[in-house]
Amino acid sequence: MAKRQSTPRSDYTVDLDWSKSGVKVEYQPRRTFGIEAVDYQERVNYDRLRKERLQRLQDQMQKFGFAALFLNGFGDSIRYATGTWDMGWRGGGPMRYCIVPAKGDPVLFETAGDMETYKMHCPWLKGKIRPAVIYRFVPAGPMMYYLKLHIKQIKDCLIELGINLKGDKIGFDGIDPFVLESFKEAGVNLVPGYEPIAQARVIKTKDELEILKQGCAIMDTAFWHLKYEWVKPGVTEKQILGKIMGYLWDHNFQSAGFAVVASGGNTNPYHRGYTDRIVRPGDMIIFDLAGLYFNGYVVDYIRCWPVDAKFTPEQKAAYKKCYNTLMSALKAMKPGGSSADVCKEFPKCLDDEGTWTGLESIHSMGLATHEGLMATRGHSFEYPDVFEQNMYFAVETFETYPGLDWSVRLEENGVITDKGFVSFTLFPFEEEVLEGTPVGELIP
Repeated sequence: MAKRQSTPRSDYTVDLDWSKSGVKVEYQPRRTFGIEAVDYQERVNYDRLRKERLQRLQDQMQKFGFAALFLNGFGDSIRYATGTWDMGWRGGGPMRYCIVPAKGDPVLFETAGDMETYKMHCPWLKGKIRPAVIYRFVPAGPMMYYLKLHIKQIKDCLIELGINLKGDKIGFDGIDPFVLESFKEAGVNLVPGYEPIAQARVIKTKDELEILKQGCAIMDTAFWHLKYEWVKPGVTEKQILGKIMGYLWDHNFQSAGFAVVASGGNTNPYHRGYTDRIVRPGDMIIFDLAGLYFNGYVVDYIRCWPVDAKFTPEQKAAYKKCYNTLMSALKAMKPGGSSADVCKEFPKCLDDEGTWTGLESIHSMGLATHEGLMATRGHSFEYPDVFEQNMYFAVETFETYPGLDWSVRLEENGVITDKGFVSFTLFPFEEEVLEGTPVGELIP
């Protein structure tokens, strides 16, 4: 009997050692976990997610010289800092808010009727949950009374956290002008706090990327059902939207509040919404599945095709042009590149006049559809942003001509890795038009 070899060999033809690959699994869109929590895989580590988000925010606060942030404008900022969600019924604003010190734990202020639930289910806040004082939705006289109580509550909390009300920089993310003036009259040095919030959120952690991949995977399958089951002559745009929303709710999306279903003439001029229009054979149909949240994180991407028909030669030409613009933009998105490099690939449009069409652009995403960085031809040449690894973007392009009853839109979602842009959205582009061109390649 031959003796078993006991020393490592170096002549393997198949090497199974993944540590040599240098590949980050969070960058691989086809490597997704199930959406349940299990004991045999780490999957998304939500405790790590909450801690790393808060740490990123506090690092940026220290970088920009903020002693504290008073978050009362947007529910997604509160969720980013505290790991809490109000199920969407309050959002941000004066009904719930939080104070985030540059060091230490945040303090969350909740409506009293909901506070005990958060105390029970959010132990990471370590008892720092207090009743909110709400000054809105009452007549003018009581409103000023409650506003004074609200300001006193915030001042007391800041002092408790060791913040110098007049000397330290205290940022806010959204506040009514008269409320801001009332804070200033009360001696609180409130200043705009957008920059640290945006800079923190624009770079994604490993766990954020895993959640974003999962959301895209579910949306890929929704597109499959649209293409092969739900879209047919005779249904209405609204009925199709209902199918989409029901599917997403059934697949663990936490908020499925808006998407664009535009068909036929509603694609040009582009109707960014939906109607009860009946879809007809040969209609171009555009699906902009945006503002849809899986575990708090947005999916926002676009596909289009003619209903129960083939592309006309003119539609093929427009689709190719739209696709090439998209691929050229994606190739320009790499660490050290800039938003100006991307916007050079977009055609001239009304954005060049300083407006925003929302049709040829890139925007970072996460807990909001537009989160931290937006780039268009309107401003990016003069004020370019530099790309960094782990930034996550939607990239959208558009092609049409006045007078036609159709247009073309495409959009991808993905992350900037050390090697460039990787798309997390994998529903195929139209093979009939691209003639076998590999995904990510330009066509002649």
